[in-house]
Amino acid sequence: MDSKIAPHQWIELIDESVHTSDDIDIRDIEAVNKTLIIVKEVL
Repeated sequence: MDSKIAPHQWIELIDESVHTSDDIDIRDIEAVNKTLIIVKEVL
């Protein structure tokens, strides 16, 4: 995560898509903090 993003902006990442390097949408961000990002599987 870019350390230049203020913590109050991290919440804006929730529910954003996570993609593979070949641009396949595989999951969504469920939670964030300054040390990790939690993703949930799209059903």
